[in-house]
This record gives sequence, C-alpha cells and structure tokens, in this order.
Amino acid sequence: AASAVISACILSAIVNYVRSAYKQKLLVEDNKTKIGSFVAKCMEYGTQFGSCIGIGRASDMEKLRLKAILKKQKKELRDSNHARSHYELNRADENLIIET
Repeated sequence: AASAVISACILSAIVNYVRSAYKQKLLVEDNKTKIGSFVAKCMEYGTQFGSCIGIGRASDMEKLRLKAILKKQKKELRDSNHARSHYELNRADENLIIET
C-alpha cells in the first residue's frame, strides 16, 4: 500500500511539472530548463495532433494561436525601436489567458 502512495505522489509531481512547463510556454514566459522546453514542445505537438485527428478541444488550438500573438508582442515590447508599450488583447484572448 505504501508503494502505491509513493508511486501516486511521483506521478502527480511529474504531471504537475509537465502542465506547468506547457502553461509557461503558452504564456510566453521564459523557460529556464531545456527539459521544460522539450516537454512543452511535445505537449504542443500533441495538442496539434489531437486537433488534427479531431479529438482536441477548439480552445487548445486557440491557446496556441494566442501564444504566437503574445510571442510577437513580447518581441515588440523588448525592441526599443518599436512603438509598442503594452500588450493588446481582445476580450476573447483575455478569457483564454484566464482559462490557461
């Protein structure tokens, strides 16, 4: 019984790490570890594959679209020659961030 509890705790920690890495990647936060980046990329490919075969949620693909928008805006914010001073999101994108 004790080994089952320990196994469940380890599995839970792994799942939490994978979800955290994926959420950081979606929100365009800097991921400090290579394994975190790798795991997030695998999750992204899995999401795209699931959507391609029709078993994914539409909001997951919207989150990937939002990731591209946030990445572009973050790059513009860091560029001193660009006029962007803040992130610009519509209401649907804000709701996606809250859902993420």
